[in-house]
Amino acid sequence: MDTDLGLALMQQPHYFSGLRRFYMTVEVVEEAVWGEQLGVRVCLFNNWDYWIEALVEVKASPDVRIVQVGEGGRVSAYGPAVALNESVQSLAFLQAGTSRYIYMPVLPKEPGNTSFTICAYSFVGSNCETRIVNVRMNGVPNYYHTATFVDLTSSSALFVNNFKVIVPQKYTIPERRLHRFVPGSQYAKLGVVGDFVGPALSSDYPFATIQDVLRMRYGSAESVFFELGYNLNLLLYLYGAPNLPDNVLRDDLLYCTVVLQRGFAFFNSTVGGFANFRDDLHKPDPLPTAFALWNLLLTRQPQWNRLIFVDDMTLITIINYLANTQQASSNVPGPNNVDVRLAGSWDVKEVLDRRFAPISNATDPIIREAHRRLPCAAMVVIALRSTGRSLPSGIGSERAEILVSAAVQFISRHILQSNDLFSIMIGTYALSVATDATSQQKIMQAMRLMDRYRQKGDFLYFSNYPIPPPKWELDQAGRRIENPRLEMPNDGYGVASSSFYFLLMLELGHWNFSSPDALDMVHWLTSERNHMAGFASTFDSLIALHALCKFALADTNRRLYRMAVDQKISSISNWFNRVYISDQNYSTMTVSTFPPFDVWGDVTMKTEGTGRLSLQMDVRVNVEYPSLQKMPRNPQNTQEVMRSFEIECVPGFAGRNNSIMIMKACGRWVGTTGVEPLNQSGMAVFTIGLPTGYIVLNNDLRNYVGSRVVPSLRFAWAHPRTVDFFFDTITPNDTCIQFRAERYYPVANMTQQQICSAYEYYEPGRYNHSLYNVISLYTNSICNVCGSFACPYCPDYNGVKRTIIGFRRTSLSLWTLVIIWLMFWCP
Repeated sequence: MDTDLGLALMQQPHYFSGLRRFYMTVEVVEEAVWGEQLGVRVCLFNNWDYWIEALVEVKASPDVRIVQVGEGGRVSAYGPAVALNESVQSLAFLQAGTSRYIYMPVLPKEPGNTSFTICAYSFVGSNCETRIVNVRMNGVPNYYHTATFVDLTSSSALFVNNFKVIVPQKYTIPERRLHRFVPGSQYAKLGVVGDFVGPALSSDYPFATIQDVLRMRYGSAESVFFELGYNLNLLLYLYGAPNLPDNVLRDDLLYCTVVLQRGFAFFNSTVGGFANFRDDLHKPDPLPTAFALWNLLLTRQPQWNRLIFVDDMTLITIINYLANTQQASSNVPGPNNVDVRLAGSWDVKEVLDRRFAPISNATDPIIREAHRRLPCAAMVVIALRSTGRSLPSGIGSERAEILVSAAVQFISRHILQSNDLFSIMIGTYALSVATDATSQQKIMQAMRLMDRYRQKGDFLYFSNYPIPPPKWELDQAGRRIENPRLEMPNDGYGVASSSFYFLLMLELGHWNFSSPDALDMVHWLTSERNHMAGFASTFDSLIALHALCKFALADTNRRLYRMAVDQKISSISNWFNRVYISDQNYSTMTVSTFPPFDVWGDVTMKTEGTGRLSLQMDVRVNVEYPSLQKMPRNPQNTQEVMRSFEIECVPGFAGRNNSIMIMKACGRWVGTTGVEPLNQSGMAVFTIGLPTGYIVLNNDLRNYVGSRVVPSLRFAWAHPRTVDFFFDTITPNDTCIQFRAERYYPVANMTQQQICSAYEYYEPGRYNHSLYNVISLYTNSICNVCGSFACPYCPDYNGVKRTIIGFRRTSLSLWTLVIIWLMFWCP
């Protein structure tokens, strides 16, 4: 193109290259532990046709120290000489068309986000890169949570029970080497949010992930669609409030489209069913298909179709799969023809959540199987009827009507004979949303059955056995101090059952927004939170969120609420904070944090105004010894430890500097005693920590799962700090896994303690936390891992050709022999 000639064709092509003659790349770990020395890998590229010399410089920064290597490569692993707030430089020679690695040893000074800048200069160009490393304290974390609900609609001011910060003031124990916790690892966060739904979406919290909500990882189809359902429920809650900004709606729906794509990795488009795990697409199952359909139907919001959309043919395919796999009674033999008592149900081959495969005490094997299938049939009905969304018209809607009718008949036939609370709750709720006139009598009879399981402690709830409330104590002034709650082995069961009862009472119109029993259950559900946003696990958290959102939107006075919360902590005499809650931030959580060394004592809060709000506190502290790790408790005696798993992690190392780790972990189920003895677990997870700088390739893990060396292992995934292994069940026999991790980033003076834990996915209160030590990595210096340009015995230190070295050594040896011969024969 030319200003005078315009667009024209060149007579001959001109060579153009966009390749930079000189540039560099920087690689470093994203997360590290305080005290670890990081070898930052700098790769220099010379794409010019002549040799160059490059100067690599770490810019002076008060946030990082540079490890200095002594004479002869001598350097300490624990206390090396360092340069603080000084620039450090190294000179590199690069032949034409070559590249070279230079390692810069960086030591972050303080925990938190540490940034540093590295620059490379040459006479043909320069390049600077800034990296941020998240530095945490060493040890393995213990988490504690306290939550309460405050109703100010009948009182203008209330003093809330003090929240106890479980961390002691001093970390030392007199005359003992053992420390109570790792100093500097203390963290406490106070959260205040209007209503009782929990933190809703906002500009600072644009979308909810399973890691944010529950501190868990996704592995099965259910956990992926939990993310979709949780985000969509929050959007519908804000939309109905109404308090949904356009930017929050756009950001969350865009994230939901990503989750949607991830969820369809579990979809078998040929038959129309979802599998529990993505590598088992040949084994679709009705239960994950129903759960997926329940959340997919929430996307059918006409004003959102521009950003998220599921086409009708996909939904029809899913409905056809459920219709084709529903079993019926017929005189004509066929794969789906069964005993009349099982007609209308689904043969669920694989159940990961124990609640959906209850144990029946019936003597007839057909009745036992019917009781086992009842929750799955109820879940299909709920998926098709509870969302309030229209189904695709035509054959999809017609087949859905037929299968729902058959499933309702099956549920009505068996619900009154079931001895499992969860089955009764989910089955009764399914009958209520199916709006079947013939089921009303069954619903009333089932509600009378539920009263057997009504628990009344501090508040009203339903569970198969009592869940002890959080403990409290009185201080010297007579004030009540709330302790953090302890996770119980039936938390998820109780929350899910109580939430279904909540939804049932709302559906039948028996409870309104001012009902004492409804508010009583809101109090209990809030006290059951193990996290700021979630409860125990995925399914119970989603059902509870659905119930609380529906109840909250019934309040017509939300716009009139104004509240203030005064906060004090006993460890800081002059600290005071006042949080205001209005219609502008009613659903947005306001967070207050404290300096690490002031996280102790107790928090005092006073509320005033009009409205309803939730007050929560999250506490985290790291420990270094197994005896100080948080352990599961017996619900009948909270002073007694009741483990459901045993797990042991044994690392082995190979390579001259332990650059290869072979990890073997063995675990087994020991929950065969106690208040709820079980022969095996539901879906269980082994979480094993990775030393900083070590990586495991997910392709290798996927091949390991596919090899079926461990038959119960269904999914494995590596994260930056941990590797998670998902099992469909763990039995009392040892289940062992083995994997290989290799050092990719050079890191010296590595932290000793790494996490090793096992827990049941749908009942995380059944767990066992342990740890393993890597002392051999702790004693590695920066030169042991070749993390510095100044280390003389590393391959990148000297660029002299090995052949020349060999020639010189040979020449020197020959001349030495000649001199010795002359001295001996020529006196």
